[in-house]
Amino acid sequence: MQLEQKSHKDNLDTRADADRSAYLELVNFIPDGFIVTDANFLVLESNHAAEALLDVQRNLLIGESLLKFIPDDQQALIREKISRINTQAIDRFTDWEMELLKYDRSIIPCMATILGKQETESKPASFLWLLRDNSGQKQIDEALWASEKRFRSVAETASDAIIIFNSRLHLIYWNETAKNMFRYPSGETMYKLLGTIVTGDFSERLDRDIERIITTGQSELTGKSFEATGIRQNGQEFPIELSLATWQAGEDIYFTIIVRDISERKQAEQKLLISEKMASLGRLTAGIAHEINTPIAAVRAALVEATALVEECQVSIGDPEVSQNDWVEMVHDLHSTVSLAERSASRAARFVQSIRSQTQDPEAHAENFFDANIVITDSVMMLNHLFRKENCSFTYDAPREGVMLFGSPGRFSRIVINLLTNAIDASVNKGGGPISLSIRPVGNEIVMQVTDQGAGIKPEHISKLYDPMFTTKPFGEGSGLGLTIVHQNVTTHFGGKI
Repeated sequence: MQLEQKSHKDNLDTRADADRSAYLELVNFIPDGFIVTDANFLVLESNHAAEALLDVQRNLLIGESLLKFIPDDQQALIREKISRINTQAIDRFTDWEMELLKYDRSIIPCMATILGKQETESKPASFLWLLRDNSGQKQIDEALWASEKRFRSVAETASDAIIIFNSRLHLIYWNETAKNMFRYPSGETMYKLLGTIVTGDFSERLDRDIERIITTGQSELTGKSFEATGIRQNGQEFPIELSLATWQAGEDIYFTIIVRDISERKQAEQKLLISEKMASLGRLTAGIAHEINTPIAAVRAALVEATALVEECQVSIGDPEVSQNDWVEMVHDLHSTVSLAERSASRAARFVQSIRSQTQDPEAHAENFFDANIVITDSVMMLNHLFRKENCSFTYDAPREGVMLFGSPGRFSRIVINLLTNAIDASVNKGGGPISLSIRPVGNEIVMQVTDQGAGIKPEHISKLYDPMFTTKPFGEGSGLGLTIVHQNVTTHFGGKI
């Protein structure tokens, strides 16, 4: 009987050893630290991950108080949590952030889950600790926090408005400059539709571009700068320049807009436009007298001739020697003289009209459809004396039919005159030469081309062509605004490219 009992005990011990071996293999498979303690924090069991986490050998951990590996300032809170589990106020704490001390007393951040294992219905016999090394996440969090601090530091001190919104066009951030620019109190800025701070045209254009980005990944607006009209909270409109960028976080797409108030720049540009217009008129003044005096002199000569013919007719009245053929000849000569006077007067009138169209403010007239051919013809008339003076031959390849454009004829005239004036200036050092202009429909576009055989453009100057005040001419001979005005009118007013 005793032998049978001993054999049964041996079997139980063997089975227990097998179960414990399987248990240890299982807990050692867990990637997080696993520790079992009693209610007094005495370590009863641990896995390899826990020993590696604390950098301590198993024989130095088992039987040791876990409080030895917890900083003093956190032990009271740990005791309070264990007490709450002990009294069954709560059965566990999950993903609680704490710190542990390695064997060398260095601190390691952890995420801890504490679970009570019941011995009886009233009291836990032991506590299971799952400990996850949180150092990497801490570093990520600190890096993100530092990155956000740097972003906010830059954004809040930026002179331009920075606006971030999501694909539903709800604002999720804008900096202090944006709040001041659009004059919204801080509490009213978040989650307002973007359409409330820009005019409807841009808002609709942005809506279409966002839909295109979401569905196709393609965009017409990102990576570019363009002008629009901003709207302050009180409804006041003001000119702005925007650039748009997109970025993705998770499955959502976000948009960042950099906004610059260009009210002062627009005012300065208007003054520069007036200055350039006056400078252009100054260059043309020398030829105005010639262009007007020549037809006026022809009119005066024709009037003198007509007066003489009238007097001759009066004297010949009743003269029997004056035949019918003589009268027909005098009437013919008189008609030719009057026709010459009329043509010369019309030429002077057309030139005066050209001057008038150049001195009128292009902003003073409503935009409408106009024939580009007529505007080009009038504009060229203003430059005929310069072509002759600089020994430049000019050819205009006029279209067979009218070329209709929508916009301001005055602005288009500025484009033509500035391009042709540049062509003349470029040809001066070559002793003149041919200059040509053509305009015609090509597909859905209207293409105008000005060609000369002048000095050309140095490669290093290409990127500066449209910069205000940039000129390669000697001081006092060029304002550096001609191509700036052309570029602005072509791209902004007519929506084209140059």
